[in-house]
Amino acid sequence: MDARVYFHLIDSITAAADVAELAAVRALVHATEMHHVERDALDRNLAARERLLRATKVEVARAAMRAD
Repeated sequence: MDARVYFHLIDSITAAADVAELAAVRALVHATEMHHVERDALDRNLAARERLLRATKVEVARAAMRAD
């Protein structure tokens, strides 16, 4: 694979702001022909980004401010 394409895919994974956007990048990765080592590396990056996006989506309920 051309290095420009590989780094474009890496940058796209990093820039994905939500799970839906990441799914579009995942489809692009799987539609791109590449060596299995490149695919494994991109799949690891996809999985890590997805875990990060899901982890940061968790909201913690906070107590309301008291008006004393």
